[in-house]
Amino acid sequence: MSQSPPKPVDPDPIAAQLSDEDVAAYLEARPDFFIHNPDILPVLSLPARTAESGVMDFHAYAQSALREKITMLQSVQDDLTGIIRDNIRTQETIHAAVLAALEAPDEEAFLHCVLQRWSDILDVEAIGLGLISPPNEKLKSGNLTEMTAADIDARFGDEDTGGEKPDTLFLNLDEDEPLFGPAAPLIRSCILLRMVRDEESFGILALGWRDHGGFGPGRGTETLQFLTHMLTAMFVR
Repeated sequence: MSQSPPKPVDPDPIAAQLSDEDVAAYLEARPDFFIHNPDILPVLSLPARTAESGVMDFHAYAQSALREKITMLQSVQDDLTGIIRDNIRTQETIHAAVLAALEAPDEEAFLHCVLQRWSDILDVEAIGLGLISPPNEKLKSGNLTEMTAADIDARFGDEDTGGEKPDTLFLNLDEDEPLFGPAAPLIRSCILLRMVRDEESFGILALGWRDHGGFGPGRGTETLQFLTHMLTAMFVR
């Protein structure tokens, strides 16, 4: 008497305990199973209905469309999860920078924190400041420069619509940016953030990277503007 070939070992121990009859009986008892569990459909291989030549099998078409939709929704969910994580990391970074500046005991320590320590906290290669009214001469450094309101306004220019000047610029650099002082030859991309007090230009905060496009898609403009507003308020105080 010939013996049937051994059944392949299923890597899933639960599936190994179930026969096709068990699965069929379970689905028969729960006809709405796939309605409540649509995520399983993309991994199933279902037979297409027999149709005459030139006739569309709407069962197979609907099944394929459902699979594509589920795959698309999963991709969107993954993208949203990544965006949320990036936003959380950005907010935590900005909060750390603000707290570090607030803990500075005096003006000299405050400037050192902003111009030096923030580079590590914000993960940038260089930081520059251009101020209309910089601190006293002894606190000036290579990346802390004096500017006029006209200089600042000229930097940001006008938008195409409404003549409203932007507060944030993302730039790839082919020439040195003087705001970064001695580090300028190393910086090839930057974000320039306008510092404003009473609707008038107060200064520029510049964040720089060694590579083009260093600012990347994960840099939250709103959180960086918050950081700029905080920095302006601390200089005013």
